[in-house]
Amino acid sequence: MFNIFSKSLVLRFIVIILSIITLGLTSFALMIGLYNYNRTILDLKAKADGTVELAKIALVDPIWNIDGDALNNIIRAILLDKDVAGIRVQALDNEVLGTQMVEQLKEVKFEDLQNNSDYIYIKGGVAKEDKEIGYVEILVTTAKAEELIHFTSAIIVVFSLALIFVMSIVIWL
Repeated sequence: MFNIFSKSLVLRFIVIILSIITLGLTSFALMIGLYNYNRTILDLKAKADGTVELAKIALVDPIWNIDGDALNNIIRAILLDKDVAGIRVQALDNEVLGTQMVEQLKEVKFEDLQNNSDYIYIKGGVAKEDKEIGYVEILVTTAKAEELIHFTSAIIVVFSLALIFVMSIVIWL
């Protein structure tokens, strides 16, 4: 039976070194992936806040004038952002003035995604002349962060495997 540790001290040393390098690169990939994920989530939260602020300004007149067409046009415009998954506009009495979700979520209720960790939920009050007249709620998807962590991790893993392969060849020769 082949036992790698019975061959020689040099072979043992090589296996230990390659194991340490593999463990180190795996840890590095994990740290970079988590950093990128957290950074992207913070960026998405800032983007969601900015989108709510924009909507609060744009929706003042449509809510005040009860202009359904203008309200729906603004909602559609906000949904052009690929990170926005849904938007809901409500009057002060919680009457829903307009709700729209991206095509993939048409069958899902807005409320069902408010506490879902795959989405960032932000709510802001719409005011006219310092008097609150309604609310706007935005759902932003975290799919971009998940894609980024997978992409970053894959690149680091491929690089690590290539490095280990090259080092193994050099060491064995």
